[in-house]
Amino acid sequence: MINPSSNHASDDVLAALACKPHNAVLAVISETTGPSYRNVGAMMAFWADGARIGALSSGCIEDDLALHAAEVLAKGTPKAVRCGIGSPFMDMALPCGGGVEIVLFSQPSARAIERAMALRTARQAFHLTFDRVSGKVRALTDIPERSTDMLHVHIAPEVMVHIIGTGPETIALANLCHALHYHVAIASPELERIKPHLSPLIDATHMTHAEPPRHWKVDARKAVVLLFHEHSWEPPILAHTLDSDAFYIGALGSLQTHQNRLKYLSALGVSDEATARLRPPIGLIPSVRDSRSLAISVLSDIISIA
Repeated sequence: MINPSSNHASDDVLAALACKPHNAVLAVISETTGPSYRNVGAMMAFWADGARIGALSSGCIEDDLALHAAEVLAKGTPKAVRCGIGSPFMDMALPCGGGVEIVLFSQPSARAIERAMALRTARQAFHLTFDRVSGKVRALTDIPERSTDMLHVHIAPEVMVHIIGTGPETIALANLCHALHYHVAIASPELERIKPHLSPLIDATHMTHAEPPRHWKVDARKAVVLLFHEHSWEPPILAHTLDSDAFYIGALGSLQTHQNRLKYLSALGVSDEATARLRPPIGLIPSVRDSRSLAISVLSDIISIA
């Protein structure tokens, strides 16, 4: 059973396990029936001292899972627990009306969690594999062999947003991404005006010429957004970015601006196939005028594609 994608909550669980690897139980959703609060592959961790991180429901089963986790930790063997539809316990109905199976694993391998964190830091996709019989946990970069005794969770790199631009739109989008714990970096030729309004934790680079910062490594889980009102900066930057693996590339402006943009890119030798990757226009909300609404619109667009 394979989960198609991880989420940020799962990454928090892994980070917590890496920091506190002893006397821990890792709970993983292995199956869902009908409506479910979380997807297959969602994780939660429990510790012997009562600490916990993550959530597998809206709060209706976590206390019961803590009791099962204590039993699993004492016995040292995995245990599957079913709640809602299919559960043998009448009092385990879920408010959403669905069903969920959760497998609890005692003392997940610290080495496997460390490897998972290293792969995550390197922005490399990987699988966490769980043996439902032995309880062994591994982090693998290759596709694991399917087996009824194995649970496989695919962990994809976190979405990261690269913003290149000026003005309040750049500030609003960068701060929104940061507030929602999306990885974000910005570059601007007007950084001295922008930086005082940014969270100090945001990676910010001053641009002196029209190309993305050289230390930016754009991969297939990164979005690049250009927010210029003076569009002369755009063509060289877009030409470079369209040659990258970014899954989302967009630039601020009207449809007329976009048509002019395409002409400039064509003059630079950028193919029609490459320019077709541009989002025209950016954002899910049409004709947004204020910077905060634009930030919400653009980030929603990015998430919808991701």
